[in-house]
Amino acid sequence: MNDLRYAFRQLLKNPGFSAVAVLTLALGIGANLALFAILNELLLRPKPVANPDELWAIEPADSAGQPVSANVCRPYYEAVRQRARVFKGVIGYAGIMPKLRTKEAAERIYVELVSGDYFSFLGIRPALGRWFLPEEDAKMGTHSVAVISHGFWQRQLGGSGDVIGRTVTLNGNAIEIIGVAPREFIGLDFMQPDLWLPTSMEKLMDETTRYHFVGRLTEPKLAAAAADLLAPLVADVTKELSGFRDPQWSHYGVNTNLQGVRLEPIGRGLLGIASVKKRILDFLKFAGVATVLLLLIACTNVASLFLVRALQRRKEMATRLALGATRGALLRQLVGEGILIAALGTAGALLAFSWIGRIITQLATWWQGPDLHPALDLRLLLFAVGSLLLVGVGFSLRIARAPVRRDALPAQHEQATGGGRRLPIRSARDRAVESGTDWVCDQHRGAGTCGDRPSRRADSGGRGGWPVGLQAARGVGEEWGHSATKITGWQRHYVRRCRCRAGCLRGAGDSSLARPRGQSDGC
Repeated sequence: MNDLRYAFRQLLKNPGFSAVAVLTLALGIGANLALFAILNELLLRPKPVANPDELWAIEPADSAGQPVSANVCRPYYEAVRQRARVFKGVIGYAGIMPKLRTKEAAERIYVELVSGDYFSFLGIRPALGRWFLPEEDAKMGTHSVAVISHGFWQRQLGGSGDVIGRTVTLNGNAIEIIGVAPREFIGLDFMQPDLWLPTSMEKLMDETTRYHFVGRLTEPKLAAAAADLLAPLVADVTKELSGFRDPQWSHYGVNTNLQGVRLEPIGRGLLGIASVKKRILDFLKFAGVATVLLLLIACTNVASLFLVRALQRRKEMATRLALGATRGALLRQLVGEGILIAALGTAGALLAFSWIGRIITQLATWWQGPDLHPALDLRLLLFAVGSLLLVGVGFSLRIARAPVRRDALPAQHEQATGGGRRLPIRSARDRAVESGTDWVCDQHRGAGTCGDRPSRRADSGGRGGWPVGLQAARGVGEEWGHSATKITGWQRHYVRRCRCRAGCLRGAGDSSLARPRGQSDGC
């Protein structure tokens, strides 16, 4: 906590750097959050139905299990529904585009023909009214009833509470409204229906239909067995329709390659079994690569800012090392600054991700599904936290290690800022120990011992005496693997500087650091 408070104070001292870093990360992380929110809506969010992971789409396939394009008519639905015992239940639905007659004009709307137990199978409750009764789907053309969507209720009927019993006109047929679907339910496919009709009204609508089937499987491992069980049933229906040419279904154009089925889970996301699913996924892959590259560019820019800032703080790091700060403490401080910057950037990204998401969806002009409204949920928050840790720890740790190593031994790394000329080793070493020398001498002046030998307590390693600098030099040298001779040279140089600057430390107290006979202090 102290490291974070110190990091916060350091960032406040340089508001320009902090603002640029936060805004850069907010843009990069926000784009990734927006894309993940769209993926969450399209592929991951459970549908608002009972036990969504049990729902499997039963799609047409050839004898090898590969998908085929076929107009699946009602006889397939009847065969699958009556004989598929492996499923807990099977429902069917088909999309049509009839004309809705309004006071102003006629417009085409998207409507789904559904089996009578469609809503009870999904386990949802109506917002108003009721669902279809079994007898309303038992015989063709006997019951002209409809369930309307919540959006249609608000848009076309003004959200009136007495909507039950009213009629709407579809393709010249008066349809009675018996129920309103809940707001969160928009169907099983990515196209949101305005109304649902029982399949018994198929002939009245006079629209070519292609059925989709959905079954409930309690165990995913049963999917392969279910497909094998349904394959001969589908093949028999195909043979029957193609051989006898039933005039009732002749306009469908039977595909003789339809010899089996394939099962796909559809309990999550908005895509369902959409024919444009592959196109949407390809777009999302492209957008994913673009947003990841944007995040990498943002991290690179912020890392460059941190590196420049670290180079400007070399003297601060050298001073803290001379004062006895451990390498771990410096790393914690600098990584804390990185995490704090990443946290502020992530907070900005959470505020902007929905706006960025709208920009991404506008790029997909062919999207015909419902409007996407990405919302915060547990998955999105976990993704945000993961991005924070990846960015805050990942790049800041690498940058934070550089100034610690660089300042620990500036004699090996320091370069002149003008003309690219490397300063002499002696001069670089002098500057490295300068701050530590000032501190030691100040301690002795404050204690009234400047010019005298430090106390025995200080010589034994106390914080008030010169051995702190000697210990730091020895520790750093050993860490970098230098020889004892070179380490002793650095320590001797440290002692000479102390003598020269303030007259302190007349005796080093260590025979290994004594000045060779006939040699000056080298001030």
